[in-house]
Amino acid sequence: MSKELVTLTQNDAENPARRLAFLWGIVGAWFSRIDVWLRGTRHNTPLFALYALFKLVHVFFRRLLTGPLVPVWSYKAEVGIALLQYGLHSDLEFVRTLLTRASNLTIGRGTVVYVDEENLKGSWLTLRDVKPVLHVGVRDAKGLSVQTPLTIFYVHGGGYCFGMPLMYQSQLLQLLRDLKESYGIAAQIFCVKYPLSPEVPFPGAIDSVIAAYNALLAHMFDPSRIILGGDSAGGGLVLNLLQHLRSTAPSKLPLCANLISPFVNQQATAPSMVANEPYDFLSRRSILDMAGRYRNSATFPAPDDPGLAEPRVSPINGDVHGLPPLLVTVGTKEIFLDDVNALVSKCQQSGVIVELDVGEGMVHNYPLLEQVFGRPAREGLGRIATWMAKMVKDSQQQF
Repeated sequence: MSKELVTLTQNDAENPARRLAFLWGIVGAWFSRIDVWLRGTRHNTPLFALYALFKLVHVFFRRLLTGPLVPVWSYKAEVGIALLQYGLHSDLEFVRTLLTRASNLTIGRGTVVYVDEENLKGSWLTLRDVKPVLHVGVRDAKGLSVQTPLTIFYVHGGGYCFGMPLMYQSQLLQLLRDLKESYGIAAQIFCVKYPLSPEVPFPGAIDSVIAAYNALLAHMFDPSRIILGGDSAGGGLVLNLLQHLRSTAPSKLPLCANLISPFVNQQATAPSMVANEPYDFLSRRSILDMAGRYRNSATFPAPDDPGLAEPRVSPINGDVHGLPPLLVTVGTKEIFLDDVNALVSKCQQSGVIVELDVGEGMVHNYPLLEQVFGRPAREGLGRIATWMAKMVKDSQQQF
């Protein structure tokens, strides 16, 4: 029987807290068995709906009897994280299908322009009252040069094996609204489309992101008016891009970069990988599974695999000297916490201007999960907008 089960003595019966612990020991054990069974079956849409109903009941009773899993989590947040855990630990085909359907449900009041050039693939995203500038090296009808707006070059996450450019469309539009309404900055976002593994393994994603950035500059975009952004694996790719530019063409470095919960170490050996696994929707095993797909490995990689430590695979092991200012966002309950702290410390020791924004009780990618966390996520996104506006102001540029 579970360790949660306790013996209810006559004295215990007079203790309400003890009675609740005893009751949850019985009920919780059965809930756990059902949870394990549902997670072990082949996932599909009807079963996902069944699991959602199950977690609504499971979380309700557990919170009633033992309180929230994390003090700052609401009932909605706990159910949301449980569904993310279930969905993202499914087979790859189901995860991609689930994300595509969820993305199609995203409603954002903005303008989307799709781009499919040889080296520049993705989507331009702007507010409805802001016309996107796709090419700068042209003149308008009056013969005046088109001005470059503030451009955010955004790389989505997804463990290098799932995800899509407009996966966080509503959140990115909110970022644009914050910049315009709070700071008077009109901006546009280019959401990069890069090939996914295992169909196109390492270094396909890196090469594609580098080519897209260079193609943007070839259209006469000024790098001093570009901010890089990326979440999870996208954050890792942004760090790859920065390291590549610093080594090959420092003049092309952007104004600054924001990394949200960056996936920068594929060895998955940090203590937070285990300590925060009960809370985060990612797990150490899922990270190693993604690493195996990324490197097109026929076997499940071992954490001590030297290939995982290669700087282009795990950019935390690369040189960070000479990078532009960084804002790194992380949650205290996410498995990447220790890796992110190590990256920030390395940047500080290398003389890089870096700020760390920590969300107390938050998990992976929390500023992009407003539907799950509500106000804390919204405030986290607002702090990113504030930092970007400060970088623009400090650069003494007028956008």
